[in-house]
This record gives sequence, C-alpha cells and structure tokens, in this order.
Amino acid sequence: MTDIARVPKRKWSVRMRNFRGPLVVFTADETTRLELNDVGRFMFRAMDGVRTVVQIGELVAQEYDIPPEEAIADVQEFAEELAEANIVDLLPADPPVTAAQS
Repeated sequence: MTDIARVPKRKWSVRMRNFRGPLVVFTADETTRLELNDVGRFMFRAMDGVRTVVQIGELVAQEYDIPPEEAIADVQEFAEELAEANIVDLLPADPPVTAAQS
C-alpha cells in the first residue's frame, strides 16, 4: 500500500484528451488507456508532483463533501492504480524545511 505522504506526479509522456466529457489518459505507446469520471479527473489533475496523497484527499473531500479519511483512501488507491499503469510516479514527499535549515 502506498504511503499517504507520497507525492503522485503525472509522467511527462502521458497524454490526455477530452472526448465529450470524460477525460481519457493514455501512455505514449497507447498500451494503457483510462477513461476518468469527474472525480478521477479531479484527482488526476491534482497529481502535480507537489501535493501529497493526503493533500489531494483533502481537496477531494472539500470538492465532493465527503469525509477526509474516505477521500484520502480513495486517492491512495487511485494513485496506486495509476502507478501500476505507468501513468504516474509516486515520489517521496520532501521533508519540511525547519527554521534551523533556512
């Protein structure tokens, strides 16, 4: 299971297309093609390589008025599926900068 402190980042080679509503994402060689619903599109677009799974989950919870724990679990599962499909990388979160480091 993916650490919720991980940072999902879309791979640069992934392509996106909107086809009359749903967002379709696919690998450059088109071996993997996924059609995303509204929630999937929201989560995927938030996977910018900066936000952690927890932060994306909190955004989803706010946007769709669901409990944060449920949203975080959904984002965690979705990020794992996308990583297995070679659509995103799951990066370690940068350690926070403390006053002593700056």
